[in-house]
Amino acid sequence: MVKKVLFPTDFSEHSKKCIGYLKKIADCGLEHLYLLHVADYRIIGETDMMFEEVLDDEQVIRNCQKRAEEKFKELIKEFDGNSIKIETIFKVGSPFSEIIRTADELDVDLIVLGFRGYNIAEELLLGSTAEKVVRKSKKPVLMIK
Repeated sequence: MVKKVLFPTDFSEHSKKCIGYLKKIADCGLEHLYLLHVADYRIIGETDMMFEEVLDDEQVIRNCQKRAEEKFKELIKEFDGNSIKIETIFKVGSPFSEIIRTADELDVDLIVLGFRGYNIAEELLLGSTAEKVVRKSKKPVLMIK
């Protein structure tokens, strides 16, 4: 039985498609849902190329975390009425590595993630985060297309 689920999200439309499936899993005895957002360290270090002003990495991380917390609140509202415990996690790093590491640390029963996120350029060159998680995770993965 699935008791603990990790839902890594980049808050994209593809990621939001997972909500319906997560609700169905919640109805089947889910006890704990972990919402994970990973700020990609490669993007944080390159903000000087995107903006005229140079932003301090710590400032960028704080802004990413604040945005993630706001988005987490929206996601949590989707599960109002369910008795599952929801925990939010914000990390900085390589998304697929952090997803796998977090799943192992929390000893989840299942990882649920969207098929495609925001980083389409990387996906074309290196493969998607979801594809890397499926290939390298020791935990079962439900990929929503």
